[in-house]
Amino acid sequence: DALAQDFSQLVPGPYIVVANLPYYITSPFLAKLIEQPHPPERAVILVQWEVARRLTALPGTSDYGALSILIQYHCQAEMLFKIGPGNFYPPPKVDSAAVRLQWRPSPFQPRNEKFMFRLVKIAFSQRRKMLKGLLATALSLSKDEAGKALAQIGLREEIRGEKLSIKDFAALADILEGQG
Repeated sequence: DALAQDFSQLVPGPYIVVANLPYYITSPFLAKLIEQPHPPERAVILVQWEVARRLTALPGTSDYGALSILIQYHCQAEMLFKIGPGNFYPPPKVDSAAVRLQWRPSPFQPRNEKFMFRLVKIAFSQRRKMLKGLLATALSLSKDEAGKALAQIGLREEIRGEKLSIKDFAALADILEGQG
């Protein structure tokens, strides 16, 4: 069972993961890879097309979300190619895509990574709401305090979470840590 496996125990030294998983375990499998004490150098994984778009999405796009940030914080994610249902038997009802994940040290180093990911969850909990209000509610801040924190990193007070880059979330976490 791939979800129960400690991949670093299978092979001494650096390793690569290549996987064609049942689509329903994609997110738990990716989380498992990221949580490995010694993650792979690289992974090439066949995933549902919509998931591939989310893994590789950029800020400001409709596919960008918490999963995009989690993966891109740890990896460089690249969509390699799309695969239609006719290439499988029996054919699934969805398109697929091969995605390459290249692990790297994160160039974004918030003081408290756990708190940064808490902010990410807050930001995407209600996508259509302004981040200032979400932060104020979740961290027991005034909207003015939340707005000032956003302004400190050069962002408009009216911004939504889907517009923030990973670098923005890291900077915001450093400013707000200890306030929520």
